[in-house]
Amino acid sequence: MRFEFPLPHPPFDNSPRARSILRAAREVFVRRGYAGFSIRAVGRAAGASMGAVQNFFPTKDRLLAAMLEYVANEYEAVYQRLFRKLPVNGEARLYAVIDYLVDDLWREDTRHFFVGLWALGVHDARARELINQMYAHHRRNIAMFIGGARPGFSDAQCYETALLIGALIEGLILFTAPRSPHRLSRVSLRRSVREAVARLIAAPAQPPT
Repeated sequence: MRFEFPLPHPPFDNSPRARSILRAAREVFVRRGYAGFSIRAVGRAAGASMGAVQNFFPTKDRLLAAMLEYVANEYEAVYQRLFRKLPVNGEARLYAVIDYLVDDLWREDTRHFFVGLWALGVHDARARELINQMYAHHRRNIAMFIGGARPGFSDAQCYETALLIGALIEGLILFTAPRSPHRLSRVSLRRSVREAVARLIAAPAQPPT
């Protein structure tokens, strides 16, 4: 399900040129953080003039919102590719997504991106609202995967479990850096997270309220 911010943020142009600018925006954010995130810097990374970037994204705030939409929809595209390879089985799909998210933590740019995003949300109220909406979409996705794996779960139980799974996976960013003294192997981490998720979804279904 494609992610879009509600108005006043119109959907970004999904043309190849716009996507290339948003890929560059993510790279700039990863390398330089929000302090170094500007239309000029993004244009330089994309091989485009400031005017060319502003033709798609007139302001820095609009560029940030579009970049977050782009990142969220890159994850959506991964899920769709995974599902095309899997049987129509809710539990298989849930664990495929969990495995992908755990593996994604090993990417240095993923860790830099999300740690920078959290820091931005602490200091900038407008960015915090965008981040909250992005995470609400992510939580809905995980809740739907849980509902597919456990049809007897209530909506509230799916959302609560999704919150715990999201917190578990993102919290592991602190322990996946190469120099972390607590770092597990990728195989061990996958196994540990799968076991934790299995315990969470093994809870008895709650009757709807």
